[in-house]
Amino acid sequence: MNRWVVSWVGSGTLGACLALASACSSKAPTQFLGTDDEGGTATSSSGTSNSQGSSGGGGSGSSNGGTTTGSGPASTGSSSGSPSGSSSGSSSGSTMNPTGTGSDGGTAASCSATMAAGAIPLATNFLEPKVIGSGGYAYAYSDAAKGGMSSACVDTLALCGAGMTGAMSTDTWGAGIGVNLNQAMSTSAASPPIGMMAVTGSGISYTLSNLPSQGARIIIDNAGMDYCAPLSAASGTVKWADFNLTCWAPTPSGDLSGAPTTATHLNFQVDAATAAAPFDFCVTAASFAP
Repeated sequence: MNRWVVSWVGSGTLGACLALASACSSKAPTQFLGTDDEGGTATSSSGTSNSQGSSGGGGSGSSNGGTTTGSGPASTGSSSGSPSGSSSGSSSGSTMNPTGTGSDGGTAASCSATMAAGAIPLATNFLEPKVIGSGGYAYAYSDAAKGGMSSACVDTLALCGAGMTGAMSTDTWGAGIGVNLNQAMSTSAASPPIGMMAVTGSGISYTLSNLPSQGARIIIDNAGMDYCAPLSAASGTVKWADFNLTCWAPTPSGDLSGAPTTATHLNFQVDAATAAAPFDFCVTAASFAP
């Protein structure tokens, strides 16, 4: 698993919809651009922010970059995976530090996600502390940066995402939304750093407004590596023992031994399937299970 880093020239959240086909449209304020070290690009919008997303794809688990979008200061996440065969996706960590020109002008992204009842609220893409973790910016990501056919966007007012997953191929593994777990809200042009947190509890409890038909997984990182677990229902509790480094493989490996001690982000990823398909869901609950 490769960890990729995106450099920015200023600050801002990943928000404009780079190569994101159908899920996003444009409006104003700020846009920030960056390029990852594997040739992908990320766009950030609406204020000062950093974003990064986590993703997977590929029975082989080879790293393949991703496109991350969001709105607000620094977000974190990961991207990896080049699907091969019939299984989908790996995930690995990544970090992006926004660059841009400030919060006055440019282009921000709006999102077509349907606002579901009870969706976790965001304040201009920021998840308030104590919802889960210590607060942080939300983001969207997809395989588009490496030539994939998926797209994603995240709403600025709720933890809701929409987009399309392309038909699974070498470059197409899927898309998703995520949030940083330990990041302050921006109060200036400077982008707040993305911190780590020692997670407690037995796992992660979650509720989605619906479970995407293509298949989905939950991802959390530890020590720079992303650990994933397939989701079989729209709500439930995923124990730490259910997370591993290759959750898409017939025989998964690299089990997570316990609660992450250096987690930076939490992602909900929609997997590419044999045919292209849309997705549209909200996270209505997320917490660390006792």
